[in-house]
Amino acid sequence: VKMDRFIIECSLWRVGSLETIENAPKVARLLLRQVERMTIQNALHNNAFHIILNNTSAFGPTFHSSNETQNLIKHLTKPKFTKSLHFSHSSIIPQLCSDQKTIVLSPNSPNLLEKVPLSPMNYIVGGIIDRTRRKNISLNYAIDHNLEHYRLPIIESLFVYEPESVHHQKSKNIILNINTVFTALLQKPQDLYEWKHTFTTSSSESPNHLIPKRIYKMHHIQPRD
Repeated sequence: VKMDRFIIECSLWRVGSLETIENAPKVARLLLRQVERMTIQNALHNNAFHIILNNTSAFGPTFHSSNETQNLIKHLTKPKFTKSLHFSHSSIIPQLCSDQKTIVLSPNSPNLLEKVPLSPMNYIVGGIIDRTRRKNISLNYAIDHNLEHYRLPIIESLFVYEPESVHHQKSKNIILNINTVFTALLQKPQDLYEWKHTFTTSSSESPNHLIPKRIYKMHHIQPRD
């Protein structure tokens, strides 16, 4: 049975100037903790997504040499997680792209994902690279691999802004953690109103808004009523 796939492309993390191979265990731990939160959210939605960590070899041999990382991997490979979580040492993107449509989610894409497809899709994210805030990394990945790319409609659904504002261009590139993106996709928003509801509604699953308050202050823009 085909299902949505949330694919984390691990190779992208190494591009950032501040990320070196010596930092691999630390970065991997941050990633694995986010993945754990994602699997919990996924279970609450009857494992609607298959979560894939693609190309983990990009972290190098130190990925498995850290005791804490090993413990996290051991924890995440328990049967309760492996129903919807898969680790791939090498890249399996070509195989995954062959059987259903694939898009890359990038904060730098000019294309807006206003409506999340209801049919099964592959969603590729470069979550770790977003920590470096290096412009166009995930976008260039999509272009290099001839894949469609989109960004989430954060600014369009949440904020009132002036199109020519000095802050507008920067605000379009708001960066979210990968587990936040995953939680939003689980809701399958179909228009800007539903995106706003997804980003701002608290629940037992997400007690806090998905969009942190710091985003509002950082970008000098007012919340939309």
